[in-house]
Amino acid sequence: MHLIQKASLLFSKYGLQFSKFLVVGLINTVIGYSIFTLLTFMGNGPSVALLLTYVIAVQINYITTGRLVFSNASFSAFVPFIMAYVVIYCVNLIFLHTLMHWHISQLLAQAILLPFLAPLSFLIFRNSVFRKSRT
Repeated sequence: MHLIQKASLLFSKYGLQFSKFLVVGLINTVIGYSIFTLLTFMGNGPSVALLLTYVIAVQINYITTGRLVFSNASFSAFVPFIMAYVVIYCVNLIFLHTLMHWHISQLLAQAILLPFLAPLSFLIFRNSVFRKSRT
């Protein structure tokens, strides 16, 4: 299924919540990608730059995504949120290295992956982390 069709399906099924997720996610993505870029320019390889980015960004994302999208930033959801991010990180890292193996630069490879990681993240958070708070 084409990426636009998948996004349309998410919009039709989850409406306002997915829209909020995209807006909050866009802000979080700009912050995270800026951190990743800075760490890359500081000489960090893809694994280190990605790991440090996730460590910093997960804290920001938990507050913004939990509170603004799912209306739940309780401490009880923090550990599942981190576990979800570990899964997302692993998927991200595998595909980042795959694209780099095809001689795509570290920064471009991560930029290519971002549109695919957003719907994946939304579905994991909605169905695993914040499943009790359906808005």
